[in-house]
Amino acid sequence: MKNRKLIRVGVLGACLGMAVVGNAQVAISNGPFQTHANGGFGNAPRSEVQTSVLLLNAYGFGCQKVAGIRLADDFVVPAGAKLRIQGITAYAYQSDATSNTINDCNFRIWNGAPNAGGSVVAGDPITNRFLSGTFTGVYRTDDLAGGATINTRMIMAIRANLVSSQILNSGTYWADWQLGGTNPSGPWNVPVTILGQTGKVGANALQLLGANWFAAEDEPALIPQDMAYNVIGSWIMNPLTVTPVQGLQFGGNLASLGASDNDVYVMLLDEFDSISNVEFGTTCPSATASRIDYAIELRASRNDLTQIVGFFNGSAWETVDVSTSSFADALRNVAIITNPQRFMLAGNALRSRIRTVPQADVSDIDGWTASTDWVQWEVTP
Repeated sequence: MKNRKLIRVGVLGACLGMAVVGNAQVAISNGPFQTHANGGFGNAPRSEVQTSVLLLNAYGFGCQKVAGIRLADDFVVPAGAKLRIQGITAYAYQSDATSNTINDCNFRIWNGAPNAGGSVVAGDPITNRFLSGTFTGVYRTDDLAGGATINTRMIMAIRANLVSSQILNSGTYWADWQLGGTNPSGPWNVPVTILGQTGKVGANALQLLGANWFAAEDEPALIPQDMAYNVIGSWIMNPLTVTPVQGLQFGGNLASLGASDNDVYVMLLDEFDSISNVEFGTTCPSATASRIDYAIELRASRNDLTQIVGFFNGSAWETVDVSTSSFADALRNVAIITNPQRFMLAGNALRSRIRTVPQADVSDIDGWTASTDWVQWEVTP
């Protein structure tokens, strides 16, 4: 049992907390590991193993490639959204390293728990997907005498990417990974660490030892733990609401806007009601946006309408794209890279609209249609 523990769990001194290294593509954070903003080595932030207060012992959990050990933890893509996953970031250390020594990371994405019938949907257990290793500025420490300033466990942000991104529909997924490095100790992945708590509520991480998955637990009390890691990617949403503000809705419904096909949302117009205005709304799982990509597919029964795409910034509508209508489907793509956060509304809501306005006199023209086939936001946090 002792040898298994030494391989499985790094014990006796370190520190966990929310990474201070920013990443504009963190779609899902599994939880914090930084417990204190200062007080560590050189007054650095620290991630404290709460040994004297909560009787915790684990500084990190083994995920050593050389020993065939893996860690796994779950994440959720909420209903109404999809996730374009690019990779993961694991938070780990190798004891006594003075800079990053971790240079190997392979990982997989599962559509269910790896010990309960899940299947791999991305990645593999062999290929090194390591992209970068960066010191988070946080040390893994403990609350014993002199433990706060221990500097032998520098927590690194280990980023690994898929060869190409993959879109995940709503549901519960699992990531599993293992790491390799040049130091003899570890790598050790730090668990989610919350001051005053023995673990994250609902913690259920797993550790592969040999051919079997076991619960990742702080020993000897066998307290379930979650791992500190992030899922890297962007959020994809279709409209959750559609409102015809001006003009007469003639065909289609909300479901018509979720895919590029021949099921379209149609507005009927004539000389007396010649302007259409349709608003779309959705909700993003992320509260922050470093970039917003927007796509809308349009067509009309005439080719002399001005099509105006607008985004709502909380107080006014901003025009983000202008085009002329066409008889065939025409895809309009908009990328917001300057202050996209202004379009993130209360409750992580997003609002857009499409207005069509005749370019010429229509007083003697029969009715026409303006249609929308597909609407999609993609938000990079």
